[in-house]
Amino acid sequence: MSMKRLKDGVENLIDQEYRQSSEKYGKQFASYHEAYGVIKEEIEEAQVELDAIYKGFNSFWDGVKHDIIPINELKYLARHACLAACELIQVATMAHKATLGLKRESEDLKSQEDEEW
Repeated sequence: MSMKRLKDGVENLIDQEYRQSSEKYGKQFASYHEAYGVIKEEIEEAQVELDAIYKGFNSFWDGVKHDIIPINELKYLARHACLAACELIQVATMAHKATLGLKRESEDLKSQEDEEW
């Protein structure tokens, strides 16, 4: 699969995640403080998975060095890489959601400025 096709697929997943999140929690954050907190939580969850990836990768390498077939380590690595990808999609989704709020606020400000003149 080409990188462009993969990126397009991820962007579609981000759009789907945004739609689902919007239905459950609303289309915008109540404040930028809320956006910060939500994005920070998703980044922390992604970091947990990235740490697990390194752990799995190191275990894989230990197996290779000792001529042990590292199938379980590879499964562990793949599972946590998938979970990390999911968490990073959520980071991207929440950043996108915050950006939409920024955009709406800037449009509102521009509209107010136009009315003042």
